[in-house]
Amino acid sequence: MNISVSSRFGMPRRRRAVSLLAAAALTSGALAATAAPASAVPVPACATPGFAPAVTYATANMVLFAATADFNADHKTDLATYGHGGGDIEVLTGNGDGTFDPAVGADPGMASASRLATGDITSDLDSSIDIVVADSASGTVRVLPGNGDGTFGAAITTPTILNASMVIPGDFDNDDRLDVLVTSGSNDNSIMLGNGDGTFQAPVPTGFTGYAPLAAVADFDGDGDDDVAFGDGSMMGTNGIAVFPSNGDGSFGLSTAYGAGTSALFVFTADFNGDNEADLISSGLGDGMVLLGNGDGTFQSALPYTGNGGLGWPTLGDYNGDGKTDAAFTSPMGGSLLLGKGDGTFQAPVSFNAGSMGLDMVSGRFNADNRSDLATSSGLSQGVSVLLADCGTSVAPKPVVKPKPVVKPKPAVKPKPAVKKWKTKVKLEKPKLKKVKAIRGGGVK
Repeated sequence: MNISVSSRFGMPRRRRAVSLLAAAALTSGALAATAAPASAVPVPACATPGFAPAVTYATANMVLFAATADFNADHKTDLATYGHGGGDIEVLTGNGDGTFDPAVGADPGMASASRLATGDITSDLDSSIDIVVADSASGTVRVLPGNGDGTFGAAITTPTILNASMVIPGDFDNDDRLDVLVTSGSNDNSIMLGNGDGTFQAPVPTGFTGYAPLAAVADFDGDGDDDVAFGDGSMMGTNGIAVFPSNGDGSFGLSTAYGAGTSALFVFTADFNGDNEADLISSGLGDGMVLLGNGDGTFQSALPYTGNGGLGWPTLGDYNGDGKTDAAFTSPMGGSLLLGKGDGTFQAPVSFNAGSMGLDMVSGRFNADNRSDLATSSGLSQGVSVLLADCGTSVAPKPVVKPKPVVKPKPAVKPKPAVKKWKTKVKLEKPKLKKVKAIRGGGVK
């Protein structure tokens, strides 16, 4: 995806790594890609954007949630999954060609997990990517420290709030260490500041008391620390989005509401209009909206969109390789793809077959093309399904016609002087001859 993402998306000034919901590198394909040089060969445009048939990779457990990151530092996107059964988090390392190695168990001690998040939680110790998750059954935030080779060390746990739902990493106190926002169904969404070694400080309430299982984390006002946007779509809320500015110490200021009446439940962040500012997208019961960020913590008027398939959350990426952020949705009826126009709006939805559709869907660059791919959880079966972005019949770029070389005009040839032809006729007269008479005696007269 050729979208440039700034540090406002929860990305590091030093070593801060991938945040699950913050338009990050491998999950959305939005970070490392840069604009192609002018001399590069043009990439064919998609004629019929979509996905190739799903390929399912076996796992030991039923897969409910998945995440993408580079766990073995080979610059290829890997997969991590979690599902009920054996309680394992499993890792499938990517080969960079759209295929994955067999799943390997990473954490057999999980009791009950939610959606997985990734990042360098142990940044004081190394620069490897770790896995962090809320274990609601044990009441802890659980960190699996990455070894940098696709394997993980023993889990590090920190007590957290009751009924913890999900964790979203971010830097809320501007110390270059990843903290976590812990969401909850008990109206006590909290921040836990990271110590840089895989442990966290005690939870501090954010001030948001609504029900928001998923929230967006990014630096909306450009002051260096991450802010939070919640979907306030509960019965007692505004049915819009509540944006909380960070105070830079793990606490938050008063919230500002946007898009009231839109039934927003899930909120994500990315750059939808190419200005390198963090924007917001929501979904919930029915259609959703996009809020374009101004870069100062405020947002423009809501841009509604349709086609999210009902209750579901968007998986963001660049699925047709045009450098604009797109959104993919799952529903019991299948998949729905909304291609971004680059101005905060989307084209008409395109349906696609997502195979065995589960609860979760994530994106990443699984092969060497310039498009984001998808991985979906299998729901009630074992395995994770991979869908590679497919353009069908591609439209080849028009060949560049080289201009013909300029031919210098030949010097003008001076005309030869005209030769005058004389037309005067000369009339020659025959001479008159006198008759000669013979004279007697030999003479002439």
